Amino acid sequence: MSAKNALYQINTRMDKADYRKFSYLTIFKKKYKTLFLILLLAAVVAGFASIMDTVFEILEFLLIWVCLIATAYAAIFAKVEYKAFQWASQVQIGIAGGKQTISFFETYLVAEQENIDRYNKIKYDALYQVLETEDYYFIYANARSASILRKKDIEEEDRDDFHRFLKAKLGDRYHIHGDK
Repeated sequence: MSAKNALYQINTRMDKADYRKFSYLTIFKKKYKTLFLILLLAAVVAGFASIMDTVFEILEFLLIWVCLIATAYAAIFAKVEYKAFQWASQVQIGIAGGKQTISFFETYLVAEQENIDRYNKIKYDALYQVLETEDYYFIYANARSASILRKKDIEEEDRDDFHRFLKAKLGDRYHIHGDK
């Protein structure tokens, strides 16, 4: 697709470190209920385990609770690292990754992936949200599908204008995560 009338055209790519950051962000972003549930379930199991001898031992409870929480988080981290390893393997054989070009027009954007003969054209009104972090823009087409745009791939003199442009187009669907 021709991008000659694009307001912004950005060539970007995602490496293993970018994929890893994206994965952790999506797991822990606004998932306070999930984090609370892990803490609560670990406390319940630790409570039952600590009264097995019919006497509740606070030290035993705390030790079991901390071990269960650590195990749950270790499982989450292992899963993310395994998926990052799989993704990097797919990049090496050409299934995933590669250069992506995102062209921003007045009413829509077009995302094209290197070595794929199709593109996605999405109106800004149809975008789920844009999440800005210190190093990235995560452009969500829906709750489960996002394009990652590295800020370092945007010309430095265009960054402030691009930020204002996206914020104006997305309104309350534009979010800033953490310290920017």
